[in-house]
Amino acid sequence: MHRWIPARVRSWSELAVPAACIIAVVIVSGHGVGSGLATHGDSRTIVEESVPAILQGSYFPSRSFGDPLYEYVVAALLFVGGLHIANLYSLLLAVGSIWLFDRLIDPTIRGARRFCALAALSLCPLFLINAFAVTEWMQT
Repeated sequence: MHRWIPARVRSWSELAVPAACIIAVVIVSGHGVGSGLATHGDSRTIVEESVPAILQGSYFPSRSFGDPLYEYVVAALLFVGGLHIANLYSLLLAVGSIWLFDRLIDPTIRGARRFCALAALSLCPLFLINAFAVTEWMQT
């Protein structure tokens, strides 16, 4: 399949599709990194209840069972660099999610179908909002 397309061109196009989605997420969600907490309660619960408990040596889950790995990382990032750095961590996780999803897609799916699959993940409004806010959804 696609034998008429030189391998060199195919390799560039295979890099361009995930790169375009990553760039779109960074542009769209990147402006929100400095906007503080998200509007949903999970972001506020992590910052106001989980993080102080972690910094005092205990653990308070943000949800019923919590997401300790994410909450411990956010506690460390908030302690070191504040909310801006913790929001950047969520954006980094979003970029990693796009890259991982691209690696998981069947290699025989190329071109427009691959772009549509990645765009469906990357440009989903919920994904874009959570990409710049302190919320454990970007890690799970």
